[in-house]
This record gives sequence, C-alpha cells and structure tokens, in this order.
Amino acid sequence: MSQQWNSNMAPYRQERSSCLPIILVLLILLAAIGGGVYFLANQSFDLAKAPLRTVQGTAIGIREPTEGQQATITGSVLYRSTQLAYDRNGDERNEVLVQVTSKSIYSMALLDGADGKALWQTELGSESYDLVALEAYIAVVKERDLRLFNAKDGTLAWQTRLSDRIQLYPPMLFISGDLIVVQTYDNILTAFEVATGTQRWQKTLADRYARALTKFGDELCGTERDAESGLEFIICFALQTGEQRQAIQLNQDWTERIEWMADPQNNTGILRLRSDSDPAQLAAIGLDQQQRWSVELADDFADSFRSSDRSLASSADMLAFGAGEQVAIITPEHQVVTYSLSDYALHPIGFDGEVLYLAAVKQRGTNTVSMVAINAKTAELLWRLDDLGTASDWSGNNPIQGVIVPGEGIIFGWLDQEIDDLARVQLLKRADGTVGWSFQQEMFIGQLPTLTRSGNALLIQTGDGLRMANLRTGEGLWTLTR
Repeated sequence: MSQQWNSNMAPYRQERSSCLPIILVLLILLAAIGGGVYFLANQSFDLAKAPLRTVQGTAIGIREPTEGQQATITGSVLYRSTQLAYDRNGDERNEVLVQVTSKSIYSMALLDGADGKALWQTELGSESYDLVALEAYIAVVKERDLRLFNAKDGTLAWQTRLSDRIQLYPPMLFISGDLIVVQTYDNILTAFEVATGTQRWQKTLADRYARALTKFGDELCGTERDAESGLEFIICFALQTGEQRQAIQLNQDWTERIEWMADPQNNTGILRLRSDSDPAQLAAIGLDQQQRWSVELADDFADSFRSSDRSLASSADMLAFGAGEQVAIITPEHQVVTYSLSDYALHPIGFDGEVLYLAAVKQRGTNTVSMVAINAKTAELLWRLDDLGTASDWSGNNPIQGVIVPGEGIIFGWLDQEIDDLARVQLLKRADGTVGWSFQQEMFIGQLPTLTRSGNALLIQTGDGLRMANLRTGEGLWTLTR
C-alpha cells in the first residue's frame, strides 16, 4: 500500500555522514604546506642575504665566515661590470673592481687578485653607475655627476657636477700627475686636482660636440677642421695647463680623405691613411711631424681606421689591418703581406711572434666564427677551427677577442651552439690548434664569457660570476658566484 502525504507527518530526512572530518583534514594539509613554503622562503631569503666566500675555488653562501674562510662581498655581481684595477698590494697581480647589487642598493668592491677576498666594499646608492679604474683612483660616474674614490680603501675623495654628461664611450677621463682631466659631451675639458677636487683649468674645444681624444704622454690630442679652408689638424693640449702646444696638419686641401689613429707601437706618433689616392698611402708620422715610414694599401683598408669599425692588431714590430675578406700585415721591413679568405670577414686578434691569430666570421648562412692562425710573414695558413660560436654573440660594442699566451697559443671563449647556456673557454695551441686546457660552465642565462689577462692569470667573467685561473694550465685559483 502506497504512503500518501499527511501534513501531520514529520519532515523527510535522508541519513548522511558528516563532512566535517574531511574539511578538518584539508585545513590541516593546507596549513602544513603553507608552513613549509614559508620556511623555504625564509631559508632562501637568509641565504640570499648571506655574503659570498671563496673556498678552494668554489663560492658558496654562508651566514658567518669561519676561520680560514673569509667572506668576500655581499650582493650579486653585475655582469660585465668587472675590470682590473691597480696592483694595490704590490704582488704583481691586478686587483679586481666589481659592482654589486643587494636589496636594490648598488655598491662597488675591490677584490684581491690573488685570492678573491674583499679588500673593501663601498655603498654607492639606489642606481647602477659607470665605474672607471684610474691608477690609484676610481671614478664613479652618473651622467653629469662625478665622484672620485681612493682605490686603496674605497673612501670618497670628492664629488662634483659638470656642465654636461661625461664622455664614457670610450671613457674620456685621464690622470696626469696631480690632475684628472675630464671631457664632457659639450666638448669641454675640465681639470681637477685629484686630492681636493679643486678646478685647475677648463678649455672649450672648437667642435660643438665631443669626439674621442688620444693621450700622447703629457698631451691630449684631437682632430679639428678649419671651417674656411677645410684643412684638418691634430690639436694637442698640455694636460697640466690646458694650453695648446702644437697642431699637426693632416691634409693639403679639403678634397683629401684622411683617417688617423695613435700609433699602437709607440706613444710618440700617429698612423695616417690617405684613402683618396690610388693606392691608399699609410704612413707613420711622429709628433714632430717627421715621416718614419710609408706603405701602399688597398683603399678598402680605410675602414680599419674608423673608430666604429676598427679592426687591427699590433706587436712590437708588426701591424695587421682587417678589411672584409682581407688582412694586410705590415712586416718589420715595412713590406705588405696580404691574406684573404673567401666568404669570411677577417678580424685580427693578436700576434704571438710570427703567428697572427684571426677571427673569421662566415658571411653566408649562419654567421659562425672560426679561429685561424697564419704565418704573419708569409700569410701561410697554419691551422683553422670552425664553428666556435656565432657572430651575434659578439653584437654591439664587443669585438671578437682572445687572450694571447706567448709561446703557448690563444685562449678563446664562446657560447656552445648545441647546448643552451653553456660557455666554453679553451687554450688553443700555437702549433696546431689542439686544446691545451678547457673550462666550461653551464649558466642560468647563457652570456658570452669575457676574458682578461692579469699577469700570469686569466679572469673569466660569465653571467654566473667570476673565475680567476692560471693562464697556462687553466687551474682555478678562486671563484666568485653571483
């Protein structure tokens, strides 16, 4: 018999188990997970705050340095901020200047080149700065503002503000005795006493905008053009007084195309190229305006003299200029030897006795880089290694470079093309290009390694930190990670 609804009947309920225990379990699990995340975050934060130390060539984070494990710097090293400073303690090893950041505060530190330990660290402010190592001083630049610090202990000597932004590419700051001379973008030279910051003299140059200047001994020289005659002169000023000392005439009339640079083999003359003649004429001229030697070159090599495209290498008695697929070598007898390689742009890197090392950039397909060694006197090919990175890795203002180890070979660094973010550094032997020693580092973000020689050591800078190594064996001396 079916049951019918009666208003006097009790409401219908279905018996169900309670959800409360399940909810409690979920809450406990969430609390445990949150506590774990909070603990790990605190640990990571504490580790990030901890200074870095070097222990047998490996950098690790610590809270307090223990005996025999001296801390170095607090913060992360800014990539490409590193440069060599003067030898502060006389151990024939340049110290290392770095810029670091921690909690949005920037500072600079000087590391002992021998063991990587911090000699001092000085806070700079809440922005990044341009650092320029100048003998026993360090210039800290931010547009028009200049601060000069003592490299010995990192203390501030003085600070000032100039009329315009300071010329930094390349850095136009020069030490001369008790003065520092600075060029600004409005083409004004200002000299300050390094000890006090007192202005000694100021000179406004003829051109409206600054151009790179060259230091010859105690003189600072640049190019000026006479507006009426079209004649170009190298005008030199005394660093101590700002007075004009001499003017070297470069051309005979306004139609002549002249390029010049400081003679890389000495500091008492220039190399001048007359590129409007056929063939072009390259001559070495002293500051006394006397010609020392002259050779004939193809007009293409005029590009080697323009600062934006400059491609040259020099030794005590030889010069090499690159222009497209050719390299011209000036021998000690002032003869011209030419080497060419089809479909490759050649960039001279350096000499090792009679061996000249070249970087060759492929011009078709992928712009891979090859290392080439030739006999500089005969242009005979000694060896060639292909596919050492791609040219785009050296884009911008970074020319392809290597470090010459006299009698041993050349040290070259590149990014691996097949393994992402892997940097390789190798000593390629002088005789046959085989590997003398090898170092590799896998980075969080792959960035081209920067190589700098310091005495008998090599400073390797990557996106993940610094490594000082023995130049000839590659053995690590100390390491500093970011």
